[in-house]
Amino acid sequence: MTSDTPTFTPTPALGAAAVAAPYRGSRARTHRSRAMSLVSQILLSLVALLFLVPIIWMLLSAIKPSAEVFTVPPKLFGSEIKFGNFVDPGTICRSAGSF
Repeated sequence: MTSDTPTFTPTPALGAAAVAAPYRGSRARTHRSRAMSLVSQILLSLVALLFLVPIIWMLLSAIKPSAEVFTVPPKLFGSEIKFGNFVDPGTICRSAGSF
């Protein structure tokens, strides 16, 4: 009599020879993966720099004198550092003084 249910036949475990066999081309793969890693790190650094430049420019413009913010050609650093451009919150709103 035949049964319709499939029978399970276990596969033999991989022997030590199969595990210890060297992979051909592994050295080329290592060099390729290192090159790809280097390229991806450079690209990610450029993208991060692209996002950070406006924030750095904003912070440096915030401490320039007002007359130097829109000069042509633009300068990265102003002639002096003015922290007076930042207003005390208590002078803008009465309720801000309670903080």
